[in-house]
Amino acid sequence: MNSEFHRLLDKLCDERITPGERYKLEQMLSSSAELRAVYLDYVDLHSTLGDLAPAEVLPEPLVDSEFAVSPTPARKRPASRLGFVAAVAALSLGFGYLLPHPGFLQRDRQVESTGEQPTEVPEGIGQANTAEVIAHAAASFGGRSDRLAVGDTLEPLHEYVLTGGLLSLRFASGAEAILTGPAVFRIGGSEDLALDLGGCSLHAPDGAEGFTIRTPRGNVVDLGTRFSVDVAENGEADLTVIEGAASIAVEEMLVSEADNATGNQSVVLREGEAMRLPIADKKTPTPIPFNAERYVTALPDRVLSYVADVDAEGHARRLESVDVQRDGRVLRYVTDRLIAAEVDHYAFGDDRITNAGQVGVVVTPTSDPESKLMEGASRRRLIGRPFDLATGVINPGGIRADVEGKLPSLGDAPLGLGVRFEIPVVNGPGPDVVLFDLHVVSHAVGGDTLLVRNWSASADRERSLRIDRFDIDATHPAAEYLTDFRLHWATRPMRSIAQLSNAELVAGPQHAVRAQILAVGIDLSDLGVPAGGSVDRLLIQDDLEVEDFVDPVVVVGLPEDSALR
Repeated sequence: MNSEFHRLLDKLCDERITPGERYKLEQMLSSSAELRAVYLDYVDLHSTLGDLAPAEVLPEPLVDSEFAVSPTPARKRPASRLGFVAAVAALSLGFGYLLPHPGFLQRDRQVESTGEQPTEVPEGIGQANTAEVIAHAAASFGGRSDRLAVGDTLEPLHEYVLTGGLLSLRFASGAEAILTGPAVFRIGGSEDLALDLGGCSLHAPDGAEGFTIRTPRGNVVDLGTRFSVDVAENGEADLTVIEGAASIAVEEMLVSEADNATGNQSVVLREGEAMRLPIADKKTPTPIPFNAERYVTALPDRVLSYVADVDAEGHARRLESVDVQRDGRVLRYVTDRLIAAEVDHYAFGDDRITNAGQVGVVVTPTSDPESKLMEGASRRRLIGRPFDLATGVINPGGIRADVEGKLPSLGDAPLGLGVRFEIPVVNGPGPDVVLFDLHVVSHAVGGDTLLVRNWSASADRERSLRIDRFDIDATHPAAEYLTDFRLHWATRPMRSIAQLSNAELVAGPQHAVRAQILAVGIDLSDLGVPAGGSVDRLLIQDDLEVEDFVDPVVVVGLPEDSALR
């Protein structure tokens, strides 16, 4: 049985499970009847052993609140065991067996469905704590910071180092903040944030007035507003008020006579105003040009999460749906609505692999070594329907920039992987294409670096989009571990689609190192496609300046949605 599954069960029963780990456990349980049966036996045994122990509080069962036993302050094991096991029995019978999915999305964001409704962050989660993570985009952490997942509660006064990306927090007061990395910050309470470096865009709704952002040069106090604070490494801080008002209070600040008469040692800024808090040798805030773009209204459109069918170990096998934020709205696309692709160009080549005897690689599940997709022309569908995550055409050829950083001209038969969509993909708001990548856990956490080009007949094929970080990277709680898989090597270099279809392949053993499935959205606008324009082919290439290789296993287009026009 899956050691990861048992580890999460242990943490659940010991009340040490984090929201991110809880989410992974829920995903395992939702997809496997076998794991639900093991879960039932496990918690029954755990609570039975607890009958001999002193009274203590049981962990909250992973069931919908409608079916859960009402909690009491402290219960002895014999009484609570019956209620807990009854709740788990309801789970095994399919009675709303999961808590609401925290979602990797903001609760106040409009949610629309394209086949199945994603669950929003529930009202009230974390409201008794100082602040919790409600969303993030390409967030990375350094220093002594633990990585933060959606639903995690931040420790008061702990120093967090956001080395890059965006992090969205909700405070117990109702205020919401979006932090822009690099940033160094601490949570001082339900209405208090210390910001030593970086950007913070704050929205304090009615009832959250008085929220304070403490900077090295002074404090910014909300008076019912939307504002941003940007702190430089020297401590200098810029305040920009978007709505309402905010006050700046600086120690020993010079104030006007009117202020001195009332004892008010602060300056109030209103909508459309901006000021810089003084550096060490100055005492009075200085007006600066107003720039509304300094306020981050929302996290960028991106791939948020995906759902996959899992094996008995709880590892991903086949894609079922993907959640994508487009034009600020969260949409769930089930696989029936996705636009499938197939391989229509393949040219492998790189000395780093060829010298090691690998001259083109495809992948299949260990459980299906005789897959029909390995037969001839069927290999072209390894990246398409039925959206198996353990099949793909990996390690495509790539390209390297010259000494001036310019990419060479491609020619008619470039190295790389060409894909053709079953119908053209229309350029709408946000991501239009999603690429899923097999990512060995020993590789860079941001994902493998790749280049994407519009390979349609009339396109500017020399224009490329470089992707060096995936929306769902290896640190993202939505990145699932992949089922067991094996690699198949060609005995000769494959430099055409015909050679891919007909090459003799040698199957390797089960891959020894685990892999995750990462995902990234591709906005066709970044390839020069106008709004409403369409693409029927893309070229995917390795960036040979980077050590690791991209491993596409599924490439899909998102359907046109009239509501997004």
